[in-house]
Amino acid sequence: MPDQEGMRDAVRNLKDVKVDMLLPGVTLSTGPDDAFPIETMQLMRFEGERWQLFGEPVDTRKEFGPLAK
Repeated sequence: MPDQEGMRDAVRNLKDVKVDMLLPGVTLSTGPDDAFPIETMQLMRFEGERWQLFGEPVDTRKEFGPLAK
């Protein structure tokens, strides 16, 4: 069974992990200095009675760059 440090290190090394509960095209990625696993957004618009996805998923790191430190 992993200890706290082992678990922390494991979740800081995710690369494009797909999770069935997320929208198609949204993946999890982390790194040693990046603990935010989801940095992809999908636009939606309200169309009468429900919300509809439109466009492609947007990777905010590619569009807006990394967070300033």
